Amino acid sequence: METSNAGPAESKIKSKAHWDNAALVVESTVTATNPRAGDTGGQQQINIDTRQIWSLNADGTLKLENRTKAPRGNVTTTVTFRKS
Repeated sequence: METSNAGPAESKIKSKAHWDNAALVVESTVTATNPRAGDTGGQQQINIDTRQIWSLNADGTLKLENRTKAPRGNVTTTVTFRKS
């Protein structure tokens, strides 16, 4: 199932989620307008794709791996949450 939501600065976000074995995967695309595209100052539509993978480790910690693909490059971050 796909959902659509409003994002910051009039952008639009489309997301869908599914299970991949024991991991929850959320894939989203943010569509925004870049007001400073090119030398002419014209506007350009850009897409930023993210893939979040949520999983529970054997030690009980929650792991989030976030992969982002954007026009200026790709970034992957990993965060681990511990219950306190």
